[in-house]
Amino acid sequence: MKKVLQGSLKYIFVFSLALFALVFFSLYTNNWDSIWNYGFSYSIAKGQIPYRDFTMIIPPFYNYLMSIGLIIFSHDNIVMLIEQALVITIAFHFLYKLYDYKAWVLIAVMCFPQFISFSLTYNTFLFFAFTILLYLEEKKKNDYLVGVILSILILTKYTVGVFFLIPSIIFYYKDKEKLLKRFIGLIIPCLIFLIYLIASNSLIEFIDLCILGLIDFGSNNTLVRTIYFTLSIIGLIISLIVLIKDKKKILNWYVLFSFTIMIPNFSAYHFYSYNMFIGLLLISNLDKFNLSKRYIVSVSLTVILLLTSFYTIQIFDFKTKSLKLHPFKVHNFYYYFDTDDAKEHFLYVNKIYEDYKKMGDVYYLTPSCPIWMSVVHEEGTNYFTILNKGNYGYNGTKKMINKARKMKNTYFVIDTKHYYEDRYGSRSRFDQFDYEIVDDILKHSKLVENRGKYHIYYKEK
Repeated sequence: MKKVLQGSLKYIFVFSLALFALVFFSLYTNNWDSIWNYGFSYSIAKGQIPYRDFTMIIPPFYNYLMSIGLIIFSHDNIVMLIEQALVITIAFHFLYKLYDYKAWVLIAVMCFPQFISFSLTYNTFLFFAFTILLYLEEKKKNDYLVGVILSILILTKYTVGVFFLIPSIIFYYKDKEKLLKRFIGLIIPCLIFLIYLIASNSLIEFIDLCILGLIDFGSNNTLVRTIYFTLSIIGLIISLIVLIKDKKKILNWYVLFSFTIMIPNFSAYHFYSYNMFIGLLLISNLDKFNLSKRYIVSVSLTVILLLTSFYTIQIFDFKTKSLKLHPFKVHNFYYYFDTDDAKEHFLYVNKIYEDYKKMGDVYYLTPSCPIWMSVVHEEGTNYFTILNKGNYGYNGTKKMINKARKMKNTYFVIDTKHYYEDRYGSRSRFDQFDYEIVDDILKHSKLVENRGKYHIYYKEK
């Protein structure tokens, strides 16, 4: 019993660390992709159908999986945070089985410098599924199962997952039986997903949003932050050098193709997702540095604990009000922590919703809080929830304009700050905002009132 308990302590520590970071380090882990992914899973838990009822540009495997806890236990965001912490802990488990104590290095990499890698998104889950794939590859496990995991990678984020098929082809193109087994394992989940799309009457929408829509998405969402572009290119060069030195290690090929996670957005969030794969190269080559077990574990845990302590002091520092966080304590976001200013802004925007909901439908045309409105008020998600360029399939902006023109007795709450910044060229961090849709709504609606930066327009018919 004592041995079992001692063996479990490392997993308890990783789970606790992940959950603590996800709950309290909101400023770093809860980027908008995290909030939107929670919204997607929440909507599925409420019975909505992806593609048919709301827009998604990726397969929904991650969101369906995360919705299970929301269905069984509660719709509150803490349930999904617990699920995400479990995902991170299981990923650590497979890495520990492969690399023993060296797996602690990867957790340190995930913590550095701001816990961004813990984010509640499909990219973290993509890495989790990859750790299982890597374990199966290294241990020469069942090829049917390898195929199943490859399909899960595709059904999580197909623009990256399809590239993970290439190493199998490179390594086993002469072994037709092995490739056939992997193909069978791969095709079964994909066929199940196809049947689901047909049964849910969402196949056409899936093709439009996730396949044809890539044209619109790619042309409208290319984002290059110089520092993260530079760091990712350095990571790519490192992976190429490691691959050239050892072409027989399949991990090196997988890490090379993981670079696709950066395309087309070279942003902090995407870089730290890619950085986890680069971290695998580090722990798989640690033996070359002749470092002792005690040194590796001590340095890793020191980095983890120092960073955790630093950010904990920062957010709970009673002498510093600027970064002090508090729970929102609103419906379904009871365990969401942020600053007082953020909560005051949310309550201000929420009051607008409550005032106008009594008179008609309300749609928020803002990138900053649509999920809170749909989740807090149990309305679910719709095509206007994430008003981002390229989110609506081929020629999607025109289709969304036509949708808006058909609406009746509808109030549009427009975030003019983000609208004008994107409309007139002042680049903001929300530069994916589709201002062309707002342009048309302004032409066909009547201004009711201004509340600060929020302008309310009414469309009667």
